[in-house]
Amino acid sequence: MIYIAYCSDESKFHNDSLLSYEIASKFNPKPLTFYYLNKLIDKKLFCIHSGDVLIRKILSGSINPKDILLLQDINSKLGLKLLKLGAKSFYINCFESPLYAHKFYENYNNYVNNFTFIDCYKPILDTKQLKSNNRNHVIFPSYDVGELNHSNSIRKRSIVAIASNKFLPFDFSMINLKKPRTVLKYIFEIYKYVRYKQYRFAIMNSLNKLRLELLFFLSKNSILFLYGDGWSSIYNVPRKYRHDLTLLNSTSYFGVCNNKIEVLREHYFALCIENVRWPGYVTEKIIDCFVAGTIPIYYGAPDVKNIIPSNAFIDLADFASWNDLLMHINNLSLDQISSIQRAGLNFLSSPQSVKYSYQGTAQFIHKKILEFT
Repeated sequence: MIYIAYCSDESKFHNDSLLSYEIASKFNPKPLTFYYLNKLIDKKLFCIHSGDVLIRKILSGSINPKDILLLQDINSKLGLKLLKLGAKSFYINCFESPLYAHKFYENYNNYVNNFTFIDCYKPILDTKQLKSNNRNHVIFPSYDVGELNHSNSIRKRSIVAIASNKFLPFDFSMINLKKPRTVLKYIFEIYKYVRYKQYRFAIMNSLNKLRLELLFFLSKNSILFLYGDGWSSIYNVPRKYRHDLTLLNSTSYFGVCNNKIEVLREHYFALCIENVRWPGYVTEKIIDCFVAGTIPIYYGAPDVKNIIPSNAFIDLADFASWNDLLMHINNLSLDQISSIQRAGLNFLSSPQSVKYSYQGTAQFIHKKILEFT
């Protein structure tokens, strides 16, 4: 028997919870990949458990750690513990960019040497890293094929943005001398910028500033509905933006989003700005819009049109100014809007889109397991 361990340090994913559809469906996004992987595997040959369960089995002496294939989520402590106990370092993934997972990308070559298969975004500034045959360009699983609902709903002719405020404390004006922790965070950000080239390049290509300024522009034009964490405190942005953030909070901010897809379905358009801009970095944002039948206004990967059909979204890069974007949106007829919506839904129904589903990701991992064993 070969044991498959999925390892995450999130306690809510422990005790085999992700093998239950009912439990996994409660989270957002839904971590259903392992539920579908469990349905695919041959139960006579394989058995899948969460890492904590398998650690307990090893310590009790009921299984041999050498019979375990490790599926590790970035720097999971459970995964590292299983490796020390003797599990096989089979698969590791990283769904974040170097902006938030710089240590993973800085140590990329170590992962290449230690793991049979790596699922991550394209490392930057070092083309030698791309020569590894065991690297896959990560596809963020975003939807359940069985739950696609293409029904029309009553929508506002507005732009919704569902995003947390992740403006990094890189601006000196974000320091609050009454809170020494903000000083330490600023010093740490400077240290990371100097020390890590992956992080430095990610900062240089960060889209947080552009997203913030575009949100202010849309709010002042009374077309924005903003949801997410981190917007209520003016100290989460540099001083020069605090007046605009106060205005945004009073007119366009609607709090935390409890159901992303349902909120998206209330609007014709959604702002989808990636955290960084570099080739291949396309996350779940645009796919979530297709699932909801909402038109994405996208800015991020410069090669997005090689990945997603260009008639299925509005590319912010196509406009000379934000006023031009607003004019374009306001001039779209309902027939034109329906055409773009259909293109997004048609993409989801195509074979090219399956890889973005939980089922497609499970099939991909299953295939790699069979190749390895």
